[in-house]
Amino acid sequence: MMNKFGSELGEFLEFKNISQKEFAYRIGTSPKNLIDIINGKVGRRI
Repeated sequence: MMNKFGSELGEFLEFKNISQKEFAYRIGTSPKNLIDIINGKVGRRI
């Protein structure tokens, strides 16, 4: 189940034409972890 943060992050990446893989690399996480965050499977940690 997608959460609001994950949904908005996914929309932002699409709007900016940034792949999930590239964004994951930029923020220092794995693509799988980023996908899990977008899909609401794990919470974000700041």
